[in-house]
Amino acid sequence: MKTKFKINLIVPSFYPALNYGGPIFSTLNLCKQLSDLGHEILVSTTDVNGADRLDVITNQEISFENQFQIKYYKTTFSQKLLDVFSISLVFGLWNDIKKNDVSLVQGIFSFTTPLTIIYSILLNRRCIITPRGSLGSNCINMKNTSYKKLWLNLLM
Repeated sequence: MKTKFKINLIVPSFYPALNYGGPIFSTLNLCKQLSDLGHEILVSTTDVNGADRLDVITNQEISFENQFQIKYYKTTFSQKLLDVFSISLVFGLWNDIKKNDVSLVQGIFSFTTPLTIIYSILLNRRCIITPRGSLGSNCINMKNTSYKKLWLNLLM
């Protein structure tokens, strides 16, 4: 019998936030495929869509095509330094991680990454970080280079 996991995928933006292009679709497809394998998926994300906000219900789980759950958190602010920040996600993520077996972080330079690592350690949950191309030299040398280099030094 295959092991099935309750997976909490944490990402700053998620479908239908189409302003971000390809990563939104690859993350959506990952959730669908994991669900097809029998895993329970909860996506913890924000309502950000570039300079706009998604017209979605926030702070409660909603079903996506009866395959997995999404919990959108209201964006507190969005700016160049952090790209996006959500106070409600900071506080809600604890409970999202607590009720799942595995935390799966999409990206590495988001405010959600250190938060997820800390919460996962404190809650004794597995944590998987997928950098999704963000470790390439073009990405590292594009905006916020000091922050990225500091973060990489802490991780290494």
